[in-house]
Amino acid sequence: KYWDLYDESKIRLPKQSTFPETAPKIANHKWGELRAYKDIPKEGPIPEDLAKTLIHAYYASVSFVDAQIGELINALDALELRESTVVVLVGDHGWSLSDHGLWAKHSNFEVALQVPMIISAPGLSENKISNSVAELVDLYPTLCDLTSGKKPPHLQGNSLISSLQNPDKIYKTTALARWQKGETLIENNYFYTEWTLKSNRIQRMLYDHSIDPDETVNLATLRRYDKTVENLSQQLKLFKKSFN
Repeated sequence: KYWDLYDESKIRLPKQSTFPETAPKIANHKWGELRAYKDIPKEGPIPEDLAKTLIHAYYASVSFVDAQIGELINALDALELRESTVVVLVGDHGWSLSDHGLWAKHSNFEVALQVPMIISAPGLSENKISNSVAELVDLYPTLCDLTSGKKPPHLQGNSLISSLQNPDKIYKTTALARWQKGETLIENNYFYTEWTLKSNRIQRMLYDHSIDPDETVNLATLRRYDKTVENLSQQLKLFKKSFN
């Protein structure tokens, strides 16, 4: 029934459904996870009709999960436990659906790095959205605060409790993400990634989401962004050092 919620003829491929010409080759991958499944070509692009079917299946799967979350919430309400329960919906990675010509996870593009995070807890306002940056390492200390638990001293993240209580205020603008050798710094609207090769040469990728949310033009290839790249590279080094 979840499949029937969607009309495949109305499904459109992502705006940027080919690998960006200006992106470094190291940012590309062969999406081996998807190719391991039946009826998926072992090489080359996915035909458009099959791509739409795969996206259709993804949408249906999301709707199925949504329904199961509804079952959980209904059960908490029936047991009168909703007002004493913290509910967190979070993913551990994003998912490409032909975005940049890629499928599945395993990349440093935002579509693979960004995850959903929805938190429901006693005392929090409903249906609020915070534009503060959040990292997965922030979830543990947040749960400690929401449950009055003691925070272990080794935690590297910061509690999101301030963002939850005052969602209209920006508390954090920077985050660090990593996939294999690719290290990404998120700073306000900038998504900046470095790969250090065996030769110690650095490959770079920079997108400004305020003007290019689909990540189509790698600004690190443009001379007028040299100073921005230099500043973000230094920030990335300092950020990594703070975790070591």
